[in-house]
Amino acid sequence: MSALESTVQPVPEPPLAKAWSGVLLHLRQHLASSTQDMGPLPGGAGALIAPLLEEPRFVWLMDTFGLGEFEAAALVIVIAPELDPQVKRRYAALRPDLAHARPDGAMCLALLCDSFAEQLSALDHFTWDAPLFRHRLVNLIEPMPRGLDPVRCAALAPDPQILRTLCYGQGLDPRLARFCRLLQAGEARPPEDGEQRRLNALVAHASSHRTPLQLVFQGPTGSGRRDAALALAANRSARLLVADLAYAYSLGDFAELVTPLFREAWLQDALLYFEGLDTLMETTPLPELQRFLDDLADDGGISIIASSKTLPWNGRRPLAAVTIEFGAHSIAKSLQLWRDTLSEQSPLSEGEITILAGRYQLGPAQIRAAATTARHLARLQNRRASKPLFADFASASRAQGSLELSKLARKVGPVHQWDDLVLPPDARRQLHEICARLEHNAQVFEAWGFGARLSLGKGTSALFAGGSGTGKTMATEVIASELGLDLYKIDLATVVSKYIGETEKNLDRIFVAAKQTNAILFFDEADAIFGKRSEVRDAHDRYANLEIAYLLQKMEEHEGLAILATNLKQNLDDAFLRRLTYTVLFPFPDAADRERIWRRIWPGDTPLADDIDFTALAARFKLSGGNIKNAALAAAFFAASDREPVAMRHLVHGVRRELQKAGKTLGELDPRTLEALAPVSDDVVRYG
Repeated sequence: MSALESTVQPVPEPPLAKAWSGVLLHLRQHLASSTQDMGPLPGGAGALIAPLLEEPRFVWLMDTFGLGEFEAAALVIVIAPELDPQVKRRYAALRPDLAHARPDGAMCLALLCDSFAEQLSALDHFTWDAPLFRHRLVNLIEPMPRGLDPVRCAALAPDPQILRTLCYGQGLDPRLARFCRLLQAGEARPPEDGEQRRLNALVAHASSHRTPLQLVFQGPTGSGRRDAALALAANRSARLLVADLAYAYSLGDFAELVTPLFREAWLQDALLYFEGLDTLMETTPLPELQRFLDDLADDGGISIIASSKTLPWNGRRPLAAVTIEFGAHSIAKSLQLWRDTLSEQSPLSEGEITILAGRYQLGPAQIRAAATTARHLARLQNRRASKPLFADFASASRAQGSLELSKLARKVGPVHQWDDLVLPPDARRQLHEICARLEHNAQVFEAWGFGARLSLGKGTSALFAGGSGTGKTMATEVIASELGLDLYKIDLATVVSKYIGETEKNLDRIFVAAKQTNAILFFDEADAIFGKRSEVRDAHDRYANLEIAYLLQKMEEHEGLAILATNLKQNLDDAFLRRLTYTVLFPFPDAADRERIWRRIWPGDTPLADDIDFTALAARFKLSGGNIKNAALAAAFFAASDREPVAMRHLVHGVRRELQKAGKTLGELDPRTLEALAPVSDDVVRYG
């Protein structure tokens, strides 16, 4: 359907009221003169609708839907009780068997036909294929007993949308207002670039030639999809009708809302903008979606589908859609968006804006939201007189898009710094290299042109390999703190499924959500998915290879930082290792490293006794950094219970408990360790 013709414009109320007054008077007078049987209206259908033939909107309705005099008159008979209480009372008096005092097909036939033979000839106007019902101009409001024809025997009511159109009603159809918004084109902040101009030209051509056009705007939330749609509407001096399909489906009777939805955009002269279709197509049974998919494919207007991923199209009719990718902006474009948002009175320096643009891949809407949030954070800190700080903007930028990812992963708040890490020099240098790579992504991929040479591999992937407690998680926290990025931890053991295809679906949901944020993804327990699979012995090995390949493919496509942690590097095939950007080894700490860990583990406010020998602890107890942390924490509680500073005996007892957790008995320890433990027994450590 095309937009309303320019001749269909609101008219002053008096002519509209005069036209309908004449129709209703004609109908009232006839009904008042009828006693028991309703006879035909004087002059038939032509006389009834004559006053409305000077009313532009009614004439437009007849022409648009192909209504003849009979069908137009039947529609008037159905509309009349909605406009005139007297007509409604007369309907009820003459036909007390009619529910809701509304007409049915039989009443329309009796009023518009002079004879029974004419009524038989006019039955075709009351079939599902007739214009009144095919176009949903009237609705059935009453279920009928089995065996009766519902089109001719059920009570009829005008579609609310049609009634509002004829009466020049304003605003959205009430049925649609629950899940739709009608946006003015003036709300857009369109980016003036070549791509937007080409889109404007495409839509203008489709509109002028009345060619159907469906556009798929594919990209994460906040990437500027709606802004671009509003810009298209602004270019046509139209509005944008935004429909949340996932919410519409949750309301029930989704199929009944399809026709009013498409027709509302047509009547409002608006572009249709669908949200949530990708979610519905993944979660909703196909039969419940089929009518919408068919109408979308058949729609003759211009509609836009916002999707975060490639649509799994499964409609019965092909969708001739044009897909527009909305991904991360270039640094230059992000810089301009930040400058436009902050205006000339920017609280940030040009250098700070450059850092924001390079570090956080945000779309236009996300940048505007981050700027607003930063101002709120400044007020929250009672800095009303001062402007937001860079830290406020950084915090607000990190928060953008993290809601969906929070449902799939656990956010970790970094608390560790470089000084907390005890690693060999080369491993430490590799961590610095990872940070440097993230900091200079824009320069290498954009300014130096490497991005144009690579279809994949623009992101950064790393494997952290080492035993439990050797510092893999701490290292990810240090990187997140250094880069000012959020850290999300995903336990791969909970992602892997025994059902074929489910692991890939779980991973896909994580990476799709990650597109909407700039967080570091930390996949823990990678041993759950990795294994030596180079030799495929059975279908299970072949499928495990597919899972690993899929994970690495998604990591290559991901343009941020993704880290895998494994306790057993040997379980990862060399062919897979080559696809990772970095492999960082976390060795078991030697005595010197263990001593540094023992000395650095204590908060500044923890009281320590003079008898602690960190050198002896490191030499005698071969513990990982994680074990040392647990032993120190246990010792702190022992000392607090004794109401005295942490002493050597508390530390040794904490080590003893840590060894017991690992299933080691005193008899398994070497003589020097036994000697160190000998003075410490349960009766030495008091408990208050």
